[in-house]
Amino acid sequence: MPERFAVIGTAGHIDHGKTALVRRLTGVDTDRLKEEKQRGISIDLGFAPLELPGGLRAGVVDVPGHERFIHNMLAGVGGIDLVLLVVAADEGVMPQTREHLAILDLLHIPRCVAVLSKCDLVDPAMLPLVEDELREVLGATRFAAAPVARFSARTGEGAEALKASVAAALGGLPLRSDTGAVRLPVDRVFTLEGFGTVVTGTLWRGRVRVGDTLTLQPSGRSVRVRTVESHDRRVEAIGAGSRVALSLHPLARDEARRGDWLVSPGSAEPRRRVSVRLELLRAAPRPLGQRTRVTFHLGSSDSPGVLRLLGVPGLEPGGTALAQLELRRPAVAERGDRFVVRAASPAATLGGGTVIETGVQRHRVHDAAGLERLGRLERGTAADRLAEALESSAGPMTPAQLERAAECAPSETPQALAELVTAGRAARVGGAYVSARRFEEARALLMSEVESLRREFPLRFGVGKGELKSRLQRSVPAALFDSLLARAVADGVLHAREDRVSATAEVALPADAARAAAAMLEAAREAGLQARPPAELAALGGPQGAEVLARLLFERSLVKLGPDLVFDPAALVAASALVRERLHTAPRLAVSDFKDLFGLSRKYLVPLLEHLDAVGVTRREGDVRVAGGPGKG
Repeated sequence: MPERFAVIGTAGHIDHGKTALVRRLTGVDTDRLKEEKQRGISIDLGFAPLELPGGLRAGVVDVPGHERFIHNMLAGVGGIDLVLLVVAADEGVMPQTREHLAILDLLHIPRCVAVLSKCDLVDPAMLPLVEDELREVLGATRFAAAPVARFSARTGEGAEALKASVAAALGGLPLRSDTGAVRLPVDRVFTLEGFGTVVTGTLWRGRVRVGDTLTLQPSGRSVRVRTVESHDRRVEAIGAGSRVALSLHPLARDEARRGDWLVSPGSAEPRRRVSVRLELLRAAPRPLGQRTRVTFHLGSSDSPGVLRLLGVPGLEPGGTALAQLELRRPAVAERGDRFVVRAASPAATLGGGTVIETGVQRHRVHDAAGLERLGRLERGTAADRLAEALESSAGPMTPAQLERAAECAPSETPQALAELVTAGRAARVGGAYVSARRFEEARALLMSEVESLRREFPLRFGVGKGELKSRLQRSVPAALFDSLLARAVADGVLHAREDRVSATAEVALPADAARAAAAMLEAAREAGLQARPPAELAALGGPQGAEVLARLLFERSLVKLGPDLVFDPAALVAASALVRERLHTAPRLAVSDFKDLFGLSRKYLVPLLEHLDAVGVTRREGDVRVAGGPGKG
């Protein structure tokens, strides 16, 4: 099994001992800024490695607790495996304790260990009361079963027991997927002599290697990974779930910022519109109305925007609704991402939820069809989302295009597509896919056009593929047309002959056209090698003569050589046999020899000689012709 690192975050009210706890457990002071040293509080994110019992290695993200720095706290807790919720025993649960806990709950952080810090400052008899209050607060969240550990950073009491509790909580930690596209939210940017610009973050998905080319979003800047460091070690590659530091080239310090994303090229696009399932906190300061101005927090990024509720005029605290966010700065969001929204004035966490889709058209507030579609996307399986993407596409989509459009993992796409094809919800067209509805509509258009052309030109064997494709190009994309036509021929729905297709294997001529065709064939036979001009033969068929002649030429009942002469094919076969026989006794024949052989003028002889060359009876060498091999004539 690959080595699995854990990422641990801290949370809690200001001055409840988060940084002191990290320093006692790791030996690292995460307050690195001068102002943090002067004021004695954490302002920005801090990082430290941690060795746990059982050999598990972790990285700790220490976040600030002050209300003014909630945005920094949010930048640090995305993608963590476990949170240490720190509550000082001498103060108990405080406002930022509750807000941090609400944020962790909204983000669906998977594991929690509650830490009762500063236990050395209170009477031991008081600890059970504070612990009961803490358990009551935890009970209203997904962390109701979280263990509570007593701890003192000053004396070190409880440090080893706390480490053991953390290791136990992380037991059975699943491996994150490192097979998909890279996704890394950047939470810190700095320069380092000899390395250039360095960015750090928790790798959400994928695997990063030295030498990889990545895209920095939302700028779209292409960068190359020069070095990879994780948990204080230089490595050649690192998988999802780890804290990483990457030096990037070419990238100046001011070209990257916290909130950017490093992604695999072509895998993610920044979007200003996001459709979501919103959950309003029970403790939200007020009901939510339409067009509420909020800040949208995702990963380490934040963007001001306007939140519009869909299908409801307003939302009471504790309620949930579909919604759409119009963002001032684009977000690099994916389906399933957990987010938080906060009000700017007065500053407060309002709620959060799950991203359903990105980059969509603006939904109307009471658009029933749009709401139904969002509901299907929210509840649906990977196959349902792929089907929805196919339904909204005008033409075939490749698996890679579908993965991006439906925001499916590469591991689930092949099976989901196979399910759609088996269930008759999609059709495979070459290396791409199209919805079954779209496929049937295109098939109906194809068959209708074939029938329309049959009525327009009843004497022809079907219609030319190029002409059919041209007529349908506005409604049937080229790739879909090619696949439809091949499928129709393979299924016997259409019949192909050379470059034409027909709804029937044979197209019989009406009686009058058949008589005209017989007259043309007889005239060509009588002419022999002194071929007849096309217009002269067509005149034998009256008004429909040109169509009848075209049919005979297509079927090769007659052969047109050059623009002006139509030959009887039997005469050409006889001429080929005569030339082969003559070449046995005279291996080099001049033009004059052919004149003597056939008794033809130049008008007929030149196209005949070109035909003999084309079918391999003869081969021209200077002014003479020699045998051309077994030939085709």
